[in-house]
Amino acid sequence: MNNEKKIAIVTDSNSGITPDLAESLGVFVVPMPFLIDGNPYFENINLSQTEFYTLLERQASVSTSQPAREICVNFGIRF
Repeated sequence: MNNEKKIAIVTDSNSGITPDLAESLGVFVVPMPFLIDGNPYFENINLSQTEFYTLLERQASVSTSQPAREICVNFGIRF
């Protein structure tokens, strides 16, 4: 029986690690969730940094929280 443990480096997109850099380093980046003017967004999925800052300049209502466990599981991360 193989008892080897696998280790992965996981961070959220708020870390500043770009998708390209993450891929080259083998790092899993979970998208940071945002609620902007009542609409859900995920960093680097349906919201770019440019779009985020544009919305802030327009004084959009923005809130965030940690990524949900379900999102991590969808990325193949087990707890």
